Amino acid sequence: MVKCNKCQAENLDSALFCCGCGERLTDVTKEVKPKAQAEFDKGNYDNIGDRVVLYPDGKYRWVYELNMLKTPILLFTILKVMLICAAAPALVMLFSTIGSEGFFGAILVGLQTFAITYGIMFVLSIVAYLILAAIYGGKYVVVFEMDDRGIEHIQQKKQFKKAEVIGELLLIAGALKNNPGAMGKGLLTASHSSIYSPFEVVKKVILIPDKCTIKLNSLFAKNQIYLPYEDYAFVMEYILLRCHNAKVIEK
Repeated sequence: MVKCNKCQAENLDSALFCCGCGERLTDVTKEVKPKAQAEFDKGNYDNIGDRVVLYPDGKYRWVYELNMLKTPILLFTILKVMLICAAAPALVMLFSTIGSEGFFGAILVGLQTFAITYGIMFVLSIVAYLILAAIYGGKYVVVFEMDDRGIEHIQQKKQFKKAEVIGELLLIAGALKNNPGAMGKGLLTASHSSIYSPFEVVKKVILIPDKCTIKLNSLFAKNQIYLPYEDYAFVMEYILLRCHNAKVIEK
């Protein structure tokens, strides 16, 4: 157990922040590599993909498979975006009717427009999400790449099975072991869509430990990082050390 110097509360040895007052318990200038790294260094690639591993090219990589039905965090994100979209026509109706309906009448029209618009978007979003989940086989497979500059969330245009993506990582690992400057080819560098978050422009870091998720919000992009439970603390510390201008929120 580790005792907090500020409030004297006892915490687990693996804790980074005090459960009582939130004080940081670890020395953030000292980075500890994930346990999988030691196995990788020995040539044991069994954990590649499932765990966060530092490759010879200086990038950490891992694969995450999200169950789209049991963990609908993507759906919640879509619904939040739709909430903002529904507000636009509501505001237009409010300002366009304020002259004829009066202030309170215009507010009522705006609220009615918002309710109808968001109601339609809500239903369509759920239907579209269920269709997408069915197409993907209920699994959302994504690859993450992280270095000192930023982190990239890579989604394939065609959803590959997790085993196929891990197989690609194995090939990249083998190539980089012999030639650290080699570029990975195949699933990871073929047609894909991605979100890249440079740490220096991140304005808000939202920590969601119970879902092993970290959200990185900047002015023009919102990135969601999914992590294996064992490496959540490591990646969180890695990101917090580099997002110097970000506000940190823990949920």
